Amino acid sequence: MNSKYKQYIYELGILLVLFLNGCVEFKDPGIIYDEKATYPPSPSITAIIPADSAEAGVREIEIRGSNFSTTLHNNFVFFDKRPAYIKSALVDKLILYRPPIYGDSITLVLEVAGSLQMVKRTYKIKQPYVAYSSDAIRTVRPSDPLMAVEVDKNEVVYIAKSYFIYKLTSDETVEIFKRHSGGDFTRIYDIKFGPGGYLYIAASKTKIWRTLGENDTKAYEYVSLPSSAGVVEKIEFDRYGNLFTGKTRGIFVVKHNRTVLNTGKYSTNFTITDLRIYNDELYVNATYTGTDVAIPKQAIWKNTIYRTGTLVDSLGVGSVVFNIGSLPSFTNAEITSFTFDVDGMLYLCVKFPSSQLYSFYTLEGGALVPFYTDYILPMKIDQVVWGNATTLYLNRGRTSFISGDSAQLYRVPTLKQGAPYWGRIL
Repeated sequence: MNSKYKQYIYELGILLVLFLNGCVEFKDPGIIYDEKATYPPSPSITAIIPADSAEAGVREIEIRGSNFSTTLHNNFVFFDKRPAYIKSALVDKLILYRPPIYGDSITLVLEVAGSLQMVKRTYKIKQPYVAYSSDAIRTVRPSDPLMAVEVDKNEVVYIAKSYFIYKLTSDETVEIFKRHSGGDFTRIYDIKFGPGGYLYIAASKTKIWRTLGENDTKAYEYVSLPSSAGVVEKIEFDRYGNLFTGKTRGIFVVKHNRTVLNTGKYSTNFTITDLRIYNDELYVNATYTGTDVAIPKQAIWKNTIYRTGTLVDSLGVGSVVFNIGSLPSFTNAEITSFTFDVDGMLYLCVKFPSSQLYSFYTLEGGALVPFYTDYILPMKIDQVVWGNATTLYLNRGRTSFISGDSAQLYRVPTLKQGAPYWGRIL
């Protein structure tokens, strides 16, 4: 059999196979709609809380109604086609995290898996924060980090860069408040209002200065600490005008009569990075570098303040309030700043050694919860300062210079009153 004949037989066989397959009886795909099928009842919305509008500071939105699924991922909520993160689900209530969009006429759409109808509502969401002009702040010291933020009793904001202090007279206007010339200042690390309306200054030396914004180029010495204090970088006042300060050699108290007390607390292998007084007790954020495994590497401690009259005598033994290293996802994290609201809830700036999703948290039930989810706030917030009422100020430029398209300072309205800071009202 020659090769051409073989090829003919092969092609004939292929055609026969195709013909037989083509003669297979056609099968109906079946009924697409089953009239006997049952479907979950469609959801309804009876209320959205907050009603009408989510103000700045609202962190969660509640939807009340009926026929929601108790299986979290079977509920679908969209704000202008952007999916919302759902925190919890009951048959008559959904709790959502605030979405990262805002506007006066946002379309909220709710669907439940398997149901035949969706429900829509129009809702308002306010802008969650205000950014101060990055150009205005950066222009005054273009390559220097924004080391400290403070607010006076009239809610005027002050910032420190290098050895300069500036007053923010609006979101976009910066004016000089004090420029200190001389070898005493290389960089200001903390500023706090205190007795007499003065702005008190720590600049990593053994002295504390103060100023009322005089027109000269000198801040005036308030107190000179002993050499045993090393350098001091943080300031906090109690209700009687006693100043608490320190860094690597423990806590020192400058009493309101300007005598100095070495408390002996946190004096070995600790670096103090922040101080707060709440409910007449001193809270200390400190990093421990010693070898005692019973001492947390990074924690917030609480100390009772003992006084005779209005003068501080001593500090009690510290007790750990929050050990951030005990949380699995935060073993290498560092607290850079913290504050309290009037009810004692902790608000913390947290820094990770590598990339991170969030940097501003609240401590709720022993867990750290992002203040806003879904990347609403910018990254790498270094410092938090509470104003005189319900406004938080977030400093993003304390430890690193931020690129030209990002603001360094933000104002965040909240729904909570901050704990009192006594220095502003003495």
